Amino acid sequence: VAGLQVRGFDGTPGSQPNFSIRGVQTINSSNISPLIVVDGLIVDAGAATVTTNAPNFNFSNINPQDIESIEVLKDASSSAIYGARGAQGVILITTKRGKANSRSAVNVNTYYGLTNSTLGYRAMNTQQYEAAFKEARQNRIGDIDKLLNAGGLTPGRIQVLEDEKDLLEYEINSFKLGTSSGVYENDWVKKITNKNAVTQNIQASLSGGNLNNTYYFSFGRYSEENTIGRGRFNRYSGKLALTQKVNKWLKIGADLNVSLSESKDLNSPLIDAFGARPDMPDSIPFNPDGTVGYWIELTTHP
Repeated sequence: VAGLQVRGFDGTPGSQPNFSIRGVQTINSSNISPLIVVDGLIVDAGAATVTTNAPNFNFSNINPQDIESIEVLKDASSSAIYGARGAQGVILITTKRGKANSRSAVNVNTYYGLTNSTLGYRAMNTQQYEAAFKEARQNRIGDIDKLLNAGGLTPGRIQVLEDEKDLLEYEINSFKLGTSSGVYENDWVKKITNKNAVTQNIQASLSGGNLNNTYYFSFGRYSEENTIGRGRFNRYSGKLALTQKVNKWLKIGADLNVSLSESKDLNSPLIDAFGARPDMPDSIPFNPDGTVGYWIELTTHP
């Protein structure tokens, strides 16, 4: 669709995408999402609060196979129908229903897939990390020596530089790899990457109708494992749509959508993995006195 941008902030299963139609058209950052209308019902007016752009509706609750069509309204067409609420555009979603004068039809759709993430990241081994650790501090010590030799510094500035130099020299001299159990060699980005993340989907539906009524019933289950870290996203969905023609001028209908989404133990410690030392052990060892049994610095264990 021309002008429609759909962006995902991360690859976490079940995460909410961000929509924009022909860019952001307001300086009010709390309401930049288009209006979402499902079967004529407005389910998303942009933001759930006045301070954050947190939609009050999540697309992960909809079973994609229950969607009949998607239409995007923009410019004057959206404002003419929905007024100021459609200033950022409108996304119309129509779900499936039974068709009149049609035979009963049963549809079953299922698939199974594996997902692999390729980050193209080469981690340092322990020897390379030690060399880079000491080289960075030696370079800073060289810069400090140049500043001190150049002169023209206040006594307070000289003291700050000398204290920094003493700290850097201490870090170089006290640097050590591994723990009392030995030296570990871990590529933490590779360790947290799920090499074969499973995606499963099954959908079954029953639809049909005659001259006076139509029906559509569906049930679906979707499951996706996290490709980075651990955990999974599960969605169970059901839909029932009925219409009944009472007489020539009256038709009644009922449309029920039920969805249960759960994010189970989702954790994506990619940033922690980038900052982890290669000699960081798989589990955190503790000394008898309760202190951490390895040099942890200011890093978080993935």
